[in-house]
Amino acid sequence: SSINTVPGVFMQSRTPWGGARITIRGYYPTTSGNSPNSNGLGYGVFLNDIPVTDASGATILDDIDYSSLGSVEVIKGPASSLYGTQIGGTVLLNTARPPANETSVSQSVLSGSYGLLRTNSTFQSATSNSDFVLNYGHQKYDSFRPNSGSNKDYLRATGDFNVSADQTLSTYFSYNRSFEGLAGEIDSTAFYNREPVSNPAYLANNSHIQIGSFVTGVTDHYRINDNFTNQTTLFGTGRSYSQPFAHGYTDANQFSFGGRTAFGYSGQWGQVGVTGTLGGMLQRTNITTNGVFIIPAPPYPERPTDQENYASNGSLFTEWNFALPYEFTVTAGASLSKNQFGIRNLLKAGSLYDTTSTMTKSFDAVVTPRVSVTKAFGNNASVYASVSSGYTPPLLSTVIDNTGAVDASLKPERAVQYEIGTQSSLFDNKLTGQIALFDVENTDKLVSETLNSVTFTTN
Repeated sequence: SSINTVPGVFMQSRTPWGGARITIRGYYPTTSGNSPNSNGLGYGVFLNDIPVTDASGATILDDIDYSSLGSVEVIKGPASSLYGTQIGGTVLLNTARPPANETSVSQSVLSGSYGLLRTNSTFQSATSNSDFVLNYGHQKYDSFRPNSGSNKDYLRATGDFNVSADQTLSTYFSYNRSFEGLAGEIDSTAFYNREPVSNPAYLANNSHIQIGSFVTGVTDHYRINDNFTNQTTLFGTGRSYSQPFAHGYTDANQFSFGGRTAFGYSGQWGQVGVTGTLGGMLQRTNITTNGVFIIPAPPYPERPTDQENYASNGSLFTEWNFALPYEFTVTAGASLSKNQFGIRNLLKAGSLYDTTSTMTKSFDAVVTPRVSVTKAFGNNASVYASVSSGYTPPLLSTVIDNTGAVDASLKPERAVQYEIGTQSSLFDNKLTGQIALFDVENTDKLVSETLNSVTFTTN
């Protein structure tokens, strides 16, 4: 509800509490894939500087405890060079920190209709040199529709420690379990009459999404001198999920790891104030999947999957702000990105599957530049203009064709965003507003097509 108050941003969920996805400025590539929920292709999500979006391009939001967040920032479109090249944009999530020099224990209970019960137990403590939060959340919901219940558990520990006057360590760990029943599509008459019915095919297969995961990361904030800083994060995430759906099932185990570092600069060059960032990120995701998809109408056979896949990406990024005379600011940045997928089929089905080698799909390195100019009018108003480019490779699951081979013809989607706008505040910041006019030009748009009951992704 809160994020949907941001202009141009729409968050929705596949079930009452799960399968969330975020659409920014209408960008949503209609691609297929065997991800366990709405795959979130086209935007990136970070939680405490840890990427939620894995190296394959998928973003799963089921196992995030939103009640623990202290702030959310949405970057609309490819307007920043610091967090990847995604065309849709970037969402930055940060957990709340405890008040300084306080220790507290809190318990919250929320109940509602259809068996909703939500509890949160929190211990938090902060001194002048450190803070620590331990939280356990549990949620149960029976739901209005059959086979659409929810059961979630969240355990989280975060800490910030001042190692010295110039260095701070931030730690994050969470373990999460999520179960979401899938009731499936129903006829519009039943929907508008609020009838408690579900899709018979989903009921017959006990369709659901079950996820167990952990997220961990350590971030080092270091002040090198008066002009230079560094922030480095090492992270690891693991996820096991099971999804029986209307006509089959998918099971997968996934592990991602990597690191991100950024050097910051702040200084004064004559009459020009300069701030800038230079950094890079490496990430790898290993995924083992097995399952089967059964076409309901003969003579189409079932299509099994049993694969050991990986995805890797690397990026270099930089962004600089120049505060010029007469309240002008020029921002210039660029990202250099490289993506690669690997697919190893473990099934033996004639010549379609090669169990001895890994097929790869490597995308060319891409540079995506950005530039913007802002003119401020005191502290109350500003106007700006920007041009930024973005790049979104297809999901790992979509580059695998119907025979289990790699679709070598599939290309990444490219885009350029043009934007002008203004921001202002009135009545001592009691009233704030913004107006933006933007245009996004897409090339090689990723879309789904269906031919002979087989759905695939194409440009």
